[in-house]
Amino acid sequence: MRNHCISVFRLAYLAAICGALLGAQACPASAPDSAGQPDFTIRTEPGHAMVPLGGRIDVRVQVLDAEGRPASGKLTVRAADADDGDAGTELNLDDSGAATYAFHPSAEMDTGIQTLTLRHTPSGANRSFCVDVLDRTTYDAFDRIAGKIDLERLPAHLLFIGDSLTDQLRGQNYVDKVEFWLGTRYGGRATVKNAGVGGDYILRVWGRLNGEPGTYRLSMYDGLFEPVPTRVLFFLGHNDSKLTSRSDYATPVVLPGQFEEKYRLAIRKVQDATGAKITVISATSSVYEITKATAAKRRAAGKAHNLFGKPEALEQFNAIARKVAGECGAAYLDVYEPTRQHANKPSLFRPDGVHVSNEGNRLLALAILKHLSGSE
Repeated sequence: MRNHCISVFRLAYLAAICGALLGAQACPASAPDSAGQPDFTIRTEPGHAMVPLGGRIDVRVQVLDAEGRPASGKLTVRAADADDGDAGTELNLDDSGAATYAFHPSAEMDTGIQTLTLRHTPSGANRSFCVDVLDRTTYDAFDRIAGKIDLERLPAHLLFIGDSLTDQLRGQNYVDKVEFWLGTRYGGRATVKNAGVGGDYILRVWGRLNGEPGTYRLSMYDGLFEPVPTRVLFFLGHNDSKLTSRSDYATPVVLPGQFEEKYRLAIRKVQDATGAKITVISATSSVYEITKATAAKRRAAGKAHNLFGKPEALEQFNAIARKVAGECGAAYLDVYEPTRQHANKPSLFRPDGVHVSNEGNRLLALAILKHLSGSE
């Protein structure tokens, strides 16, 4: 089995590749700071990590000023839920503005997302870094699959096009988890770009692909094909299939015929523009008892709304997505049945019953890694 400890030297190499090829949009780790002096940027490599209880990972942190020059001074790393009396770990930045923080969860630590706050003392700039701590069995399952990934073409550039399930929880969601394991497998030879847009459905995706003025969040696709992707994964259908209250829950936001037509056009446009291998991912299931109750409350209040996740609607749209994938020579990855049949289905979702939890993001990431390894 591969060494669970990623070396400082390898992480430095990955950071250089990530910064050179992806830039801020494609690499969440190099996003501007959320506080402190906005002219300073804090980057981490990896951008998100998954580590087993009792394991360890070395996180390279780099601080740059507005001109991209290395910053000096000290960096403090502190657990987000630490006691007020915990000063955290203080690190000295080297000549490249970097320092390495070793994260090693004890065997007694709770599993799940652990958030670290990184603060550059001189500027006050800070950002969060999320580590997903796993039990050894779950970690080993990811590790085994990661060792079997076969991207065929290297360097490889993966592009994810999706809705809020792709856009939310950046820095710790399924895209970040896939990116972490691709990094352990291929280093800087495999990069990832997250082009998820909350609230998206196929009509918006199609409008944005064509640069149509007035399209919702049009700028989110700026530089979409830079670098040119070798694989593109579409993860849509959750918003398309939601049912409108004005139709008494009989009509979806996007009509099935529109969904089929525009999905086919979108896939072919991406194929023609990039030559990438395409994967269509089904919509997940939902906790319908929750989404139905939410709709009922809004209906009782006399507010216009949509009903998410009705099983019959999701299954209809997933069948269309599968059909379109087959017609376009794209692969199809079913995550609906694994989420529908999961033994502890509510654990996969956040309180709204639609968006996935960390457990759900793990399920999606593992399914995608299996798909990339050919062992789904």
